[in-house]
Amino acid sequence: MKELIKDYCQKLRWGNGLVKNYANIEALTHEEFLAKLLEMELRTREGGHLVFYGMNIVRSAV
Repeated sequence: MKELIKDYCQKLRWGNGLVKNYANIEALTHEEFLAKLLEMELRTREGGHLVFYGMNIVRSAV
């Protein structure tokens, strides 16, 4: 199953961070799990990298 998820993430251009960390998410409902998963991906992208049409773009200080 993990390989399938990894393949989906590559096709969606989400990177491997999600694959490495999704098993650590604790949630009581599917919605809570999904919200935490998406929040994790958003925080990763806000950490200095944006994804624009599949291309990683590093924000500059300018």
